Amino acid sequence: MSTESRVQHLLRAAERAEREGNPRLAGILRAMAEELRPAEGGMPG
Repeated sequence: MSTESRVQHLLRAAERAEREGNPRLAGILRAMAEELRPAEGGMPG
């Protein structure tokens, strides 16, 4: 699974957690997604 795919899965899970009334979990998942994102400018290649 690519990094971008993992980020997308985490963001979808965060949205679901928020809909289900768990904003704390949503925040944790978004923070995890942010850590996985490549630095500004994207990945080389």
